[in-house]
Amino acid sequence: MPVNWLLESSKFKFLLAGTKFLSWKGALLSVLAGISTGLLTPNRIGNFIGRNIFVDPHLKRRATFVTLHCNLAQFLATVIFGIICLAYLGFEKAGSDSVAIGLLVGVILLAGILLYFRPVFGLKLLPGFVKTPDTVSAVQNVDDADLEVKIGALFISILRYGVFLLQYYLLLDAFYVPELEFSIVPALAVVFLITTLIPSFLFGKVFVREAAGLFVLSQFGIPSVIILLTAFLLWFINLAVPSLFGAWVLIRKS
Repeated sequence: MPVNWLLESSKFKFLLAGTKFLSWKGALLSVLAGISTGLLTPNRIGNFIGRNIFVDPHLKRRATFVTLHCNLAQFLATVIFGIICLAYLGFEKAGSDSVAIGLLVGVILLAGILLYFRPVFGLKLLPGFVKTPDTVSAVQNVDDADLEVKIGALFISILRYGVFLLQYYLLLDAFYVPELEFSIVPALAVVFLITTLIPSFLFGKVFVREAAGLFVLSQFGIPSVIILLTAFLLWFINLAVPSLFGAWVLIRKS
């Protein structure tokens, strides 16, 4: 868990560097606060509310789009490796019998890559009343970031994705009595892919990952109770516990 959120803090600090200097402590506290506010919004998109508490008032709009950029980088890492692992397993073994799903995910991936490297294209998707001069300037600021910065943030997202996979594997290995083969990892990547693509409303996709785990991992003979337990523990470790620290940060800051 500490490695997970330290990586996310470093990514936030890295992408925000061109807008505002933020200390490592400030980045970590901002990310923890963002976990708390994100849990109460659909797909955790409200994490920018908590992350903005350590940012100067005139830079909050820019920091908001930097946060969305962070989220998009993590989304891309999940989808890229999810598609690779889905193709490796085969749609039937992964719990799907339609190539159309793979094509749909591919379209989503291409759109995500375009928006990540050229966020200004996303302005065309916004309604007119949202495209204020401040909003356009904030998006342009993110778009103008060096290619090395965008690639670096994506690399950090990939490292963080690896932490998620390792956590999931270790939890399954701890509760599953037979020796768990490492070949289960691609299936875990597919679980993350499904979880990412299915929208949720509150509490950081609790129950969504459990359902995705049952859908995929039951194909490998893992008992349902273990699938449900490990998915819930993964949510509890990575979101529930840090959100308590984030709530403390928000209370102290208010």
